[in-house]
Amino acid sequence: MKWFNELWLNEGFATWASHLAMFAIKDELLGGLNIWNHFINDNIERGMQFDSLKSTHKIACVVNNPDEIETIFDEISYSKGSSIIRMLEKWISPQCFQEGLRIYLNKFTYSNAVSNDLWDCLDQAFKGEDKVGDVMNPWIEREGFPYIKVEENGSSIVFKQERFTVGYDAVNEDPWPIPINVKWLDTDVIETYLMKEKTLEIPKYDSSSREEKGRFYKLNIEGSGFYRVFYSDHHFKELFKFKNSLNAKDLLNLVNDLWAFSYNDSIRFPIFLNEVLRFEDDYNVLYSTLINFFKLISLFYDDKNKRSVLYEKINYIVGDKLKNFTLSNENCEKLSLNERLKMALFIKAGIATESYEVKDKNIPFEFRKFFFKSQKDAEFEAIYDFYQTSTTPGLKEAALVGLTSTKDKDNFKKLCNVTVIPPHDSIYLFSGLASNINFRNEIMSYFVFNYSVIKNHVKEGNLLRAAVKYVLGNSLDESLEGPIKDFFKSHAEDSDIKSAVDYASRKYEINKSLRNKYKSRSLD
Repeated sequence: MKWFNELWLNEGFATWASHLAMFAIKDELLGGLNIWNHFINDNIERGMQFDSLKSTHKIACVVNNPDEIETIFDEISYSKGSSIIRMLEKWISPQCFQEGLRIYLNKFTYSNAVSNDLWDCLDQAFKGEDKVGDVMNPWIEREGFPYIKVEENGSSIVFKQERFTVGYDAVNEDPWPIPINVKWLDTDVIETYLMKEKTLEIPKYDSSSREEKGRFYKLNIEGSGFYRVFYSDHHFKELFKFKNSLNAKDLLNLVNDLWAFSYNDSIRFPIFLNEVLRFEDDYNVLYSTLINFFKLISLFYDDKNKRSVLYEKINYIVGDKLKNFTLSNENCEKLSLNERLKMALFIKAGIATESYEVKDKNIPFEFRKFFFKSQKDAEFEAIYDFYQTSTTPGLKEAALVGLTSTKDKDNFKKLCNVTVIPPHDSIYLFSGLASNINFRNEIMSYFVFNYSVIKNHVKEGNLLRAAVKYVLGNSLDESLEGPIKDFFKSHAEDSDIKSAVDYASRKYEINKSLRNKYKSRSLD
């Protein structure tokens, strides 16, 4: 890259390439784990969540001074950037992309390049009617991303695109050039389109045979496009009836879109998914479902009735899996990598809902964190001493995170003495405490009223911004609204944390709005 305006070209591309490399060795080293399934949650979904907020920025954002550089090493540069590369690869085909990349690397081996240099090299391999730059530049030079609303109109299907937002209304914007693919699930017919206008209409019937292409269809095959799809309630339900015809990526894409539309209040929270996905086998589909249930628990942290409903929904998924499972070295050795990931997810959920407990610390390394979480109060001092003295990377941090889930007020107060925690561990401390619904109001109060102490101790900008996002982007009791808003206002132009304050204040307002709307509304 020639300047930091093109940071995404380095970091986004590296993120995409790392997944490509892991996919190539999946059978030898990852037990057949499909890393592209993880890419959807880790990058596409993560990028969309940040890009849907008003606090987002362009991928190719203008950097005017060195102080701005550190703040763009974020989810937009990495996650959205890599997701745009993935969408581009799928659009022009992996073969054309690989050939264009070969041309690009040979031409710029010993020199800097910009985005348009990459587009030009890909054009040489693609040789399509549409120029790569004409399609891709709007994605990197504009904030946000679109969603497609699907409507049926007699013998045709109409696609309408608008910007997808959470927490604010989008203005009327120019359309994105969207590479669209459509799969008819009952006939396996696949069609591709480039949607250049606000509206695109396609026929339901084959132009030559006049036969129906199929009865049920899904857009955005395998979730490779950086856009969401909004179907009618009937079509959403039909797709879930057809879920056995969907591969894991398509099902994950569908689940993620449902949750996203519930957070921008287009639909109700899809808590019925616990019924639909009770016997699902894919880790990422289960992760997305369970993590969103826990987001709702965090949102309604002070509502016992709603929490009780959500705990029941979670236990309906994980209860049978944990009933006869004993966490031991012998049992874990029998599990594949995918099974280990799922079991870790189930145990995490079981501990959170208090339906499962880990009492033995002589268990495999990657599961030791669950011992810390289970025994955080029964063995608080022993685990705290272990954290302070351990030199084992990963395990030391896991002990701290485990302690942050404490239910004991004195233990919580001890953890709030941030000056005894090394600055580089502050990210584990604040992310853990922010997730503790037992002391939500207390951690927010501590953070706001002791920020100067925290800042002087932590110092490093990225760690401070992470702490602000974790702690102050949560929902909270209205009694704390004044101090929180005062903090946002007084630090709105603080260059160290400005981007984090903008993000946290947006999240706070979104959470407040959702809490108000569901205040007298049941989740079912």
